[in-house]
Formats: sequence, C-alpha cells, structure tokens
Amino acid sequence: MNILDCTLRDGGYLNNWSFSAETSDEIVRLAATSGVNWVEVGYLDDADDLFETAGLPVTTLRRFHGIIQNEVRIAAMMRPNCENAEVVLDSRFGWVDMIRIPTSVSDPKPALVLAQLAVKRGYQVSLNLTNISAFSLVEIGNAVAQISGVDVVYLADSRGAVEPWEIPKLIETVQKNWNGPIGFHAHDNQKCAIENTKLAADCGCEWIDGTIAGMGLGGRNLRLEDALAISGRNVLDRLRTAKESDWLDSIEAVPKELYRLASKSNFPQDWVDTLLSTRTSDELMKLLSHIPRSRWMHLVQLKPWLEEKPNVAPCIRLRKYSSQGCDHNQAASIFYNLVKPVHEKHGAVFLGREVLPDESTVVRWIYPSERMMRQIQSDVRLDPETTRNRGKRKQGGLHGVSFIEIHYHQ
Repeated sequence: MNILDCTLRDGGYLNNWSFSAETSDEIVRLAATSGVNWVEVGYLDDADDLFETAGLPVTTLRRFHGIIQNEVRIAAMMRPNCENAEVVLDSRFGWVDMIRIPTSVSDPKPALVLAQLAVKRGYQVSLNLTNISAFSLVEIGNAVAQISGVDVVYLADSRGAVEPWEIPKLIETVQKNWNGPIGFHAHDNQKCAIENTKLAADCGCEWIDGTIAGMGLGGRNLRLEDALAISGRNVLDRLRTAKESDWLDSIEAVPKELYRLASKSNFPQDWVDTLLSTRTSDELMKLLSHIPRSRWMHLVQLKPWLEEKPNVAPCIRLRKYSSQGCDHNQAASIFYNLVKPVHEKHGAVFLGREVLPDESTVVRWIYPSERMMRQIQSDVRLDPETTRNRGKRKQGGLHGVSFIEIHYHQ
C-alpha cells in the first residue's frame, strides 16, 4: 500500500500556503521519516506572487530533495487550468516524481489533456476525482471510463460528505471501469475519515492520503498516523502528539460544526467561508442546520434556504401523474435531463421519482417553506431553459399529463 502525506498541499488551505521555509522543511522532514512512501509538497504553478508551496519553484524542490535524501518520493498537484502547463512540467522534471491532477467528474477532459502532457514527459500521474459525493455512481463510472494511461485513479471526498455505507459501491464502480490502482482521499467533517479509509482499503484501494495533525481544508483530513496504522506500519510518537498550532501561527476561528453541517448537507467546504462574510457563526449555524442533503453545485442554489427563517417548516411537494400508457423511459429521460436540473438551479431539492405498479408516476421535492416553493416554481416557469425545452417536454415527458398535488410539512 502507498501512503502519501499531503500536509503542505492540503494544509496550505489553512494559511494560503504561507508556510515559512523553516516550517515547510520541518513538515517535509517529519513526513519523510514517518514511514510514508510519498510526500506531496504543494502545487506546481508559475503564476506571480505565490508562496513557495503554492508554486514550487525549482529552488524549493531542490531544497526538499536535500531533506528527503531519496528516502521517499515527491508528488505535487497541478490544476488543469494551469497556464503554460508544458513549461511548468518541463522545468520541474527530475524534481517531482508524480503529478496529481484534480479532476472534475462532470468534465474530466481538461484533466485528461494535462495528464497526457505529463505522461509524455515521463511523470507518474494520478487523476483525483473531486467532490465525489456530488455525483451518481453512473456519472463517476462514465468519468472513470474515459481515463487511460495514468498510474492511479483517486476518489477524493472533497466535501467530507461520503458515508461509510457508500464506500463499497464507489470502489466497485471504479473497478468496473479501471484496471489500475485506486486511491482514496478522506476528509473528517463527519468523523468518518478512519472508517471510510479502512473500508476503502478493504475494498481494494492501494493508495491512501493523510496529513500531519490532520491539517487540511475545512473539516480537516485523515491524520497521518491513522493512515499509517491502517496500512499496518509503526507510528512515531511525534505524529500522535502533533497539533496544527505546532506549524500554523494563526488559524481562522471557524467552528468545526459549520463544516460538519456543510458536509451533512453535501455542499463544498469553502462555501462556509464565503457565507461567513455576511453572517456570524451562530447565525450560519442555525441556517445550515435545516438545509437538506443534495448535490449542491452552485452557491446561488442555497439562497432560498438561507433567506427563510430556520424555524419555518420545510415544505414537501408531491405530484402523482396519471401516466398510464406513457413511454416511461422517455419520460424519465426528459425529467432527469430537462426538468430536474432547472428546478435544482433555483433551490428545489429533489427527493425521488418512481413509477408505481399502476403506471402512475410520483415525484417528490422539498423546499424551505411553502412561500419559497411558490417562488421557486415561478422562477422555474420563467427560466429560459423551461421555455426552450417546452416542446420536448410536451412530446416526451409528463408535461400536460393530469396530476394531483399534495403539500405537507416535514
């Protein structure tokens, strides 16, 4: 099993990668002597005004090599939108062994292009599928099926929202579409990082990540000593006693509970910081506690839920369509491709759709309140996508089919 330390890269989100050279060296030295196989030392980038682990100039990489002394191998992350990617890759070759590329499940092509550039230059390459809790198994499988020629495919629980029962199916989905090694990157928002990683390893993952003191974005990461213990390795006492304050002079006082609530609702961790720019922690705590779990993709989708008072009961809308004799496969395709995305764009949360034995179709949604339900429905009717697709919805969906509608409070 490969254990990778990503303290400098993921921990950099806590201080904008402003580690001093002395602190960076101390982290690299501890990680390199801890028993890991790899140390990820930051991002590769040539943009101006970056702290050293956010860009990793050759001078920094040369210094890290002097510390590691070939005991472990060096990895670095590189964003698909990095400018002058070929120049960046060429200039770091020989100093970095593996390029790790964050990969969007919905649009993996930019990452695949960068991966091929790196492979051609002789790098090992890892494609890290991010925000996996925001996508269905079918979507993840389709993304993985497009991958070839790299060394490892990672599942990254970027939102800290994956629950243990989901792990086996996630790993199985990757295995059906990829014959190579699989990795798992855990966040600890819901205190599931250890259990999730153990399950991932049991299901066949050969790469796992950890960070010193659990340093990382939002709800923090799997601690490095836990990653080592999962792989059956000895753990240094220094790792067990490590605290963030040993390496970070100041940490923004964002309550961990906010990150837990974000993961419970399954939206990106960095939205918490954006929302705190206009609300206090206590105000945001009350608002987030009533937001249901969904595949939130855009911050604007939360607007109806943040405008409504937390003590107002959410409203569930149930529609039962008299869909006997309809082409149910075509109707489902129209719903999932043309109807559902527009409703979700305006803040409705989809609860389920099913065809009953009598061939009637039931669809359920939840809204912040009955008032907001009416507002969202009005916004959907006026949305340009609704107007543009009205003909297709009438021809192949349930648009115009008679129905009964029931509203009730959760």
